[in-house]
Amino acid sequence: MRRGSEIGFTLLELLIAITILMFSMLAVVPLMVSSVSVDTSTSIKSRAQMFGMERLNQLQFISENNIAGCQGVLCPDGTETFKGITLSRSYRFDPVSTGGAMRPSYIITMVVSYTLKGETNELIFTAPWIRR
Repeated sequence: MRRGSEIGFTLLELLIAITILMFSMLAVVPLMVSSVSVDTSTSIKSRAQMFGMERLNQLQFISENNIAGCQGVLCPDGTETFKGITLSRSYRFDPVSTGGAMRPSYIITMVVSYTLKGETNELIFTAPWIRR
């Protein structure tokens, strides 16, 4: 506000402007916190997917002698810690009827589970077992 030859703002005008700016910034803080939370959740889910798919790809090519203990039963297959969250991995081989005298084929089911914010999450992947 101008008074005579003085140029500038009064102390009251500056306090009002700072107060408006402060309330504007306070409105943005919850959005930033939410964004960080979503980013953490997404990165953990992405790592869980990689953790499961890496092993699932390996299991597709193991010999038939090595799958006997995990037919129809989930077999624990290790854990990994990522950003303080423990990822647990299990798999099983489910026989698939081939409708003839052929040797059975299998579907591999991979389960990756983790607990985030008190909620247990499971990712389930399937793939065919490839006979060698």
